[in-house]
Amino acid sequence: KSGSFSRANKYYEIPKTLDPVSSSSGYDPIQGFRKSIRDTGSTKEMVVLVSDGVSDYAKKLLEADGWIVENISLLVNPNQVRPKRFWGVYTKLKIFNMTNYKKVVYLDADTIVVKSIEDLFKCEKFCANLKHSERLNSGVMVVEPSEAVFNDMMSKVNTLPSYTGGDQGFLNSYYSDFPNSHVFDPNIPQEVLKVRPVPEMEQLSTLYNADVGLYMLANKYPDFLMSSFSVDGDESELRVIHYTLGPLKPWDWWTSWLLKPVDVWLNVRERLEETLIGTGGGKNPNDELLTGGSLFRTSLCNHIRHLYFIIRSSGTVAYSGVSSSSNINVNNPTKVPVYLGGISVFVCFMAAVVSLGISIAIVPPQ
Repeated sequence: KSGSFSRANKYYEIPKTLDPVSSSSGYDPIQGFRKSIRDTGSTKEMVVLVSDGVSDYAKKLLEADGWIVENISLLVNPNQVRPKRFWGVYTKLKIFNMTNYKKVVYLDADTIVVKSIEDLFKCEKFCANLKHSERLNSGVMVVEPSEAVFNDMMSKVNTLPSYTGGDQGFLNSYYSDFPNSHVFDPNIPQEVLKVRPVPEMEQLSTLYNADVGLYMLANKYPDFLMSSFSVDGDESELRVIHYTLGPLKPWDWWTSWLLKPVDVWLNVRERLEETLIGTGGGKNPNDELLTGGSLFRTSLCNHIRHLYFIIRSSGTVAYSGVSSSSNINVNNPTKVPVYLGGISVFVCFMAAVVSLGISIAIVPPQ
């Protein structure tokens, strides 16, 4: 694109099986992700690549929330041995073919931006963070789109191995020399940049991809918390937090009792606007939009989740039907006592035991 919109600032892909409107956990990360970017002062375009199966209504909601929606087709995962959830992850490679942009910064949906990452656009052809076992992590990447590179990747997807069975393993094989690349430095003087060869790849600092899971598993969580996390972002150089611990995602209401860094995500979540621009006060003649994650209370878990945020907000409902006259008080949220976590675990355990006992009692012996 021309003019001031020649560089994309974010990209997020919605898998085929996830409609961000019909799933309460589907729209949560997108809304929080968008707000965390805008809170840093970024004005770059935010692009969402939408695959097959996402409804037109969901696309309109994304557009109303400030995203540029681009429809794409899914790429088949060629690996026979892979986790079932990885069936469509090779579609992520399509960011390398977004040639209408000079530079694309990609972040996984389970990340949150806590400080400006505009300097990532100074990366050259390819940047990512090196994780454990000297392997790059595809959760945060900077890409200079190229049709030639994309076509080369497509010619090799059936031959290059993937240790994960997904896109991350493929990219590690494609960029096999990545562990030997230099660390990206956004402060290199222009005089130096003009005379040095353009690097094919560069490593991003952990500040741009702070992996919560690795610090927890390495038993360095307290150090990570004290040195890296700050809700207001004034006490740290940390830029992006990556919630990588499997099912422990920050949009699940119960994870804040287990992972302290979830509070950073919730802090952004609780400051979401009450209405979405372009949705007529959040309502249309046929549907009512629910902010803060499109919470459709159709299950017991969602009821509990709703109650949890009522407690956090000192009685103010943070997930209410959109109204242009409603206000949310999020300046002084009340923290949930830690002991409630233990109580909830005990109650769930007892419910499971009772359910098992009832099932044994009512199912006739075979």
